[in-house]
Amino acid sequence: MFVGYAAFYQKDGDLFLSKLYIDPAYHKQGIGRELFSEILHFAQKNNLPTIRLYVNKYNTNSIEAYKKMGFIVEKAVVTDVGAGFIMDDYTMTHTL
Repeated sequence: MFVGYAAFYQKDGDLFLSKLYIDPAYHKQGIGRELFSEILHFAQKNNLPTIRLYVNKYNTNSIEAYKKMGFIVEKAVVTDVGAGFIMDDYTMTHTL
């Protein structure tokens, strides 16, 4: 049974975490932390000193979860993605 997934890639010498999703029915069970532990291990093994991600500024639950995993807010980023849509995010980082 799948309860979540992650996607990441190397970018500019760091690991960029593009997706980390856990089914809400399975939140607060340590699954996200366990999955992040595997991502952290991959970064260490591949000498990628920083893990970066973007998160919507108003996604407070995810921001708090990332902070508990050791991420800090690096900066605010507003990106025009076209057709009248704006991405209003934080860049968060976790340094190994």
